[in-house]
Amino acid sequence: MVNIVQEDRLKQKFVTAVSPYFHVKPEVKGKHLADGYPVRIDFLILPKKELVAVGFDPWWAGVEVKHLGADCGTKKVNQLFAQAITYQQCVYHGDNHDIRPIFTLLHTDNQDDNATFGYLRSLAQYLNVGTFEFTRYGWKIGFGGGSYFRYGRYNGVPNLIKGNVPNLGTKLYIGNATIGRDLTTEKYIPERYHVERSTTIP
Repeated sequence: MVNIVQEDRLKQKFVTAVSPYFHVKPEVKGKHLADGYPVRIDFLILPKKELVAVGFDPWWAGVEVKHLGADCGTKKVNQLFAQAITYQQCVYHGDNHDIRPIFTLLHTDNQDDNATFGYLRSLAQYLNVGTFEFTRYGWKIGFGGGSYFRYGRYNGVPNLIKGNVPNLGTKLYIGNATIGRDLTTEKYIPERYHVERSTTIP
């Protein structure tokens, strides 16, 4: 019961923080692409024009929120990353089309004090799974040790900053191949990665 209450608080804080810059779909149902098993992810988010204008890729992303206690063990962290990785391998039911997220983010508490979380975060970036974290001044999205996007309010002025690592979080690793994706022309994107998106972001 404590975990449910804590997770609800985390979700509320997350939605409050991102709503000015993202369209947010909560509790979205879908299915695993390989097995057809039904799933439900906490959120799908789509960047608004303000983010796209400064480089945020205009695709849907998945977000899974979990409470990690201060004494959280390795097993729970392993299960959390396995859940996020399989969610990234799913397709979700949009308003008019199925949605395949460009990446999936984990949002947790107490992650900085968990060695297993740090190790798996480095591994998960190769499977298009990253993290959403709150910072002193705002929030950031990262993959492994790299920054994909950062928001902060300094002296009352909002700053939206795209990281400078090309294809961070969006590059495909399949077998021994590394596939860069041009998200404007869709070059190198396999058919199964086609997702719902608008020609103009609302």
